[in-house]
Amino acid sequence: MNYGYFNAFITNIGEEVPDKVEALQEKADEVIVDYLSSRPALNELIEKLTADDTIYICSFNRFASGIRDLDTLLTEIIDEIGANIVCLEEGFDFSTDEGKGARKAFAAAVPLINADPLTGFFK
Repeated sequence: MNYGYFNAFITNIGEEVPDKVEALQEKADEVIVDYLSSRPALNELIEKLTADDTIYICSFNRFASGIRDLDTLLTEIIDEIGANIVCLEEGFDFSTDEGKGARKAFAAAVPLINADPLTGFFK
């Protein structure tokens, strides 16, 4: 199944949430929108994912709160469940060779951030 996910908790000035959701509706069978920073809808979505599923997201900054959180989500969704993530704005599909390389780069960045918490990345 194809899911769309968008976190509308924090919006940029002038950002049109309906436009983002509409872009996801073009790709997904079901679109899930979170309005809380704790992302309860994303947690529920992760619980029902199967290996054949794909989550379409607009951008990484609407999916994860930083590189560590992104790595945690990628590990759970891609590595443990076997589902895929496609990021529309950044043009990543983690099922492709380029996406698999990016996945490794994200994972490699986490120890660097842990070693120097003053790098400017979110914790």
